[in-house]
Amino acid sequence: LFLRAYSGICNFNYKLRGDDGRMCIFEINTRVGGDLACDVPRESARRLFERLDSLVDDSLQSACRSVAPDGSAGEWDEPLVIEPKDGKHLYTLIYLHPFRIGLRDYVRKMGLFARPGLRIVFPHAPRRSISSMGGKEHKAWYDYLSDNNGSREDEAGAATVADSRRHLLRLLNKENKLLQASLGLAKSFSEEEADDDNDEDDDDDDDDDD
Repeated sequence: LFLRAYSGICNFNYKLRGDDGRMCIFEINTRVGGDLACDVPRESARRLFERLDSLVDDSLQSACRSVAPDGSAGEWDEPLVIEPKDGKHLYTLIYLHPFRIGLRDYVRKMGLFARPGLRIVFPHAPRRSISSMGGKEHKAWYDYLSDNNGSREDEAGAATVADSRRHLLRLLNKENKLLQASLGLAKSFSEEEADDDNDEDDDDDDDDDD
């Protein structure tokens, strides 16, 4: 019901309702959960990850590309990319990693994410000085000016938000062109809009001639 057509490891974020004990599911994450990472005996966890490694085809691992994943402060690295499992680019997913973690928890298992028709792009957030953490540098999409411990939304640095927005828009435009080329679409959205404007101008000229 929740993960139709998905095959892979996932974890559920849930609570039990106090009145009747029913499970209330908040979200499903397609990654290893905290219980497995912290509470499961190390030997059991090791066997599981070795089993997962054995399931990954070498050809899938070779489909993963990454350039300079640990860039210097303020620098944008090239994204890590997983090409479609069947070589046919029909869809694109751009995934933004969590604050501080970067892609280190994803790189070893990238082959598990490969799917037919789907190109997956994992941008790297740059290392930024985080104001609410005394200026310590972390992988972050923007600067956190406050730390409210989850009680309410933290204040974000406007300049760093704008920086990430510019970078991600460039990435979206690039991926849009790649997808359109793969699907055999000759024009980009901007070109179609320009043609529409030209058609309207031609219609105006015809009216003037009449």
